[in-house]
This record gives sequence, structure tokens and C-alpha cells, in this order.
Amino acid sequence: LLAVFLLQIYEAHLVETSERRLIAESVLIGEAWRDRWLEAQGRTPETAPSARPPHAPDERFHPIEPVIALDRRALPPAEPAAPAHLDETTPERRAGRAIKPLLDRAKVVNLSGARVLDTRGVVVATTGGQLGEDLSKRPEVARALAGTYFAIARQRISDEPPPPLGSISRRGRLRLFTATPIFSDGEVVGVVRMSRTSLAPMEVLWSHRRGLLLAAAGCLTLTLALTLLF
Repeated sequence: LLAVFLLQIYEAHLVETSERRLIAESVLIGEAWRDRWLEAQGRTPETAPSARPPHAPDERFHPIEPVIALDRRALPPAEPAAPAHLDETTPERRAGRAIKPLLDRAKVVNLSGARVLDTRGVVVATTGGQLGEDLSKRPEVARALAGTYFAIARQRISDEPPPPLGSISRRGRLRLFTATPIFSDGEVVGVVRMSRTSLAPMEVLWSHRRGLLLAAAGCLTLTLALTLLF
């Protein structure tokens, strides 16, 4: 029972770790997109961080804390989004095209999905599909468009068998979605929506199997020695 309880705590830690990584990626993508967005309008890039809300305390650092809690029920997979009109001449779309090569290169290493949305919630840059789709109805996107970072966990339902342990594909039962607002002059000008399957505890334990086996062998040896002694 203690082992099951500790495994649940460990899974919550892995989800928090995955969310923190998505936050870090989204901040960098937001900075790159906002610079290109300002350049498309002939404006100078700003010095204030793109993810810092205007009402934040005047401090040097403003970290974004994870909000996903596993004590809440994960949402079911989302329904397909509706397509929207995408004007290729807008500054938002031109900035999206400019950072597209960066997103593709980063995906090779990060393996996470990235979407940049305009103020309507329409995808203007993506590492995969959904270009031109309206995601404004997603709860995390709606909160980000209102100026607040938000994230949710959805159930991961796949018709394929689980990947083998040690594969680059994750076996987690949850898929995390984060939405980080992009600010300029105190206004929300876009949103970075990231997604990634969470790590499963067995995957992490498998990656440390050598140390765990040595620890188990040491415990077994100690147990046998004490048994023979007594």
C-alpha cells in the first residue's frame, strides 16, 4: 500500500516536471514570435518579458508555476476544432511563418507540440497540424486569452499498443496542454499552446533500472546476512 501511494506521488511529480518543461519552451517561443510580430509592423522589439502580465509585481523575476493537479479528474480528449479564416498578410501570420523553421528544429529534440495563436485563438504557427483552426473554445486557451497562464490534463486514448520501455515515445496515460499568454504594451497579443504526453513512472524506473537492481541486490544480501547471523 505504501508503494502504491508513493508511486502516485511520483507520478504527480513527473507531471509537474513535464509542465515546467512546457512552460520553459512556451516562454522562449513567445519571445521569438513577439519579436517577429513587432518587426512585421516596423516596431522595435520590447525589453519586457513577453510572458510577464502587466499587473505582476515589479520584481526582477516572474516565474510561472505549474497548475495541473492530479487530484482532479482528467478531461476527455477534445473534439476536433473548427477551421477559421487565416489571412496570410497579417503581422501575426507573418511572424508565425518566420518562426516556423525554429519550431521544426526544436521539435526534433523536445518532441513536444507547439501552437502559436493570435488574439482570436486561431493557430498561426504550428509544429504539426491545426494551422488555421480556431482553438478559442479550449478552456486553457480561453484563460490565456484573458491574460492568465493555464494548463489542463486530458486523457490519452490511443488505439496503438504501448511503446516498449526505453522508447522515445512516452507511455503516460495523460497528455498535458499549457497555454501561455504573450503580452505587448500590457495587452495580450497571442498565446503559445504546448502539448506533451506525461512520463509514466515505469518509464523513469526503467531508465534507472541498473541502480535499482544494485540497490535491490544490496538489500537482499543484507537480509540474507542478517538471517544467517541470527
